[in-house]
Amino acid sequence: MSLLPIQRALVMEADSSTRLFITESLKTFGITDVEDYASEYLALRRFIRGGFDLAIFDLRVWSSPVAAGGPTLVVATSPVCVPDDPGVVLRTQRQGADTLLEKPFNKWLLFGRLEALLAAPTGRRLKIVELPTNRFRLGTVR
Repeated sequence: MSLLPIQRALVMEADSSTRLFITESLKTFGITDVEDYASEYLALRRFIRGGFDLAIFDLRVWSSPVAAGGPTLVVATSPVCVPDDPGVVLRTQRQGADTLLEKPFNKWLLFGRLEALLAAPTGRRLKIVELPTNRFRLGTVR
């Protein structure tokens, strides 16, 4: 499976090394347009403007349920062990995330999770393809 439907991504992580790791991993997967932010205010302000196919948010920083119901695939990250804290799963669902990744994770786990999201019904939100209009010319018959 290809991550081709994901063209633009937004990463919000408080920790700079984790933010850099996720950003560089996404670029390795072929997602060249990645914006990363450390603060919720800046990230959500940019996120609200739209145009992102993927958003990765740190649950320690993320408090607004602005992502719920949008066309963007949303991945939440958390350092808390998910089976030990069912409140984390509930909070993730309330915030509108499609999946939860427990930290630390490697780039192949991230890749696998993104592939699973694209194969699931949530991935249908990204299946609309825009054809570039400059490739087609309308001709007139004389």
